[in-house]
Amino acid sequence: MSLSWQLSIIFDGTSSFLGTFATELRDANFDPESSYNRYPTMTRFFAHLCLYLQMIDIPVPSLVTKVILEAYLQVLEAAGQRELIAMYAGALGDNAVERYAMFLTSLELAADVNDRRLALTRARENGLDVHKVAVVVAKRTIDRAFESSVIPLQATPSDVEFLLLCSIEWTAFEDGMHDTALEQVTVILWYFLVASGAGRVLLAKNLVEMLPRELPSIDQPEERATEYLHYRQFLTIQDSLDRVVECQSLGVSMMNRNTRAAWLIDQAYNAVVKLFTSDWMMPD
Repeated sequence: MSLSWQLSIIFDGTSSFLGTFATELRDANFDPESSYNRYPTMTRFFAHLCLYLQMIDIPVPSLVTKVILEAYLQVLEAAGQRELIAMYAGALGDNAVERYAMFLTSLELAADVNDRRLALTRARENGLDVHKVAVVVAKRTIDRAFESSVIPLQATPSDVEFLLLCSIEWTAFEDGMHDTALEQVTVILWYFLVASGAGRVLLAKNLVEMLPRELPSIDQPEERATEYLHYRQFLTIQDSLDRVVECQSLGVSMMNRNTRAAWLIDQAYNAVVKLFTSDWMMPD
């Protein structure tokens, strides 16, 4: 720390030199990528100084604190120090949820289900609203996936499709988020089965299998609950049709095979008629 900064602290001029540092950060006067600089050390010092001043009730302009903490968060992200992000993001006040959600969204497929669950636990430990964080991350993840080019028809799921599958985990961790998970899953199922034009039935089944068991019991809002029920019925029909095909390959007598196949076809037919006469996929 330079002598001028020390004198500023001694003579109660902290707000002034913190403001100067924040301005230099905004104006990109520091190069974080330089092989020889004190950028990480400087941002860490000023971030901690801002937090310390808050603790002892010495006012620091909120915009200055936000700029400095944001710079230090970027340093932590670049260093891969995930376990510290929630703590410093939590100090951003009104912007804390959005900032931590932005970090979690950036993980994409680099984090598995256990990492995501741990990340939400860290949010709670640092005073963040877990429900709000999960909702924002889920929405950002879906938006990011949909911003990609249209998912092509292919045998192997793409990274974008895996990202959509993983996005449901954010809102499925806790019981209090199941209503949000219901909203999210209908959007993703609609995309897999309809909007993508790829008919990704297997991915849709995988998505349903990932969901909490309590989800089908949610009946409000009625329109969304009905839509989810119809998707489940559609997937059940797909299973019924698959069993018809499997029956044809069974190593049993022709009579038994045909009898069972006919019964399965009747079951599938009745299910199809029931679904298609329930105004499924009809516009409002």
